[in-house]
Amino acid sequence: MDKFQIVAMIAGIMVVFSTLPQVSKTLKTKKVEELSLAMFLLLLGAQTIWFFYGFHIHDIAIILTNGISALVVATNVGLILKYRKVPVKK
Repeated sequence: MDKFQIVAMIAGIMVVFSTLPQVSKTLKTKKVEELSLAMFLLLLGAQTIWFFYGFHIHDIAIILTNGISALVVATNVGLILKYRKVPVKK
């Protein structure tokens, strides 16, 4: 692993850890009304594309960090869907 891959890995790890506090807070409070589902879905889509791009160029830093980050963001999406309050139609 060269120095640029190490820098890429550090940046990717920072991205992974940037979304973990939201998962933790959501699990504790079960409040998701202020969270944007669209933003998390776009982020999940982007990370999935980066994940497959990493396979295409055989870059382990891109594969690992975006794969793990996509799992964390998918957890956020799942929690939003689970805990959001949908108004009951009368």
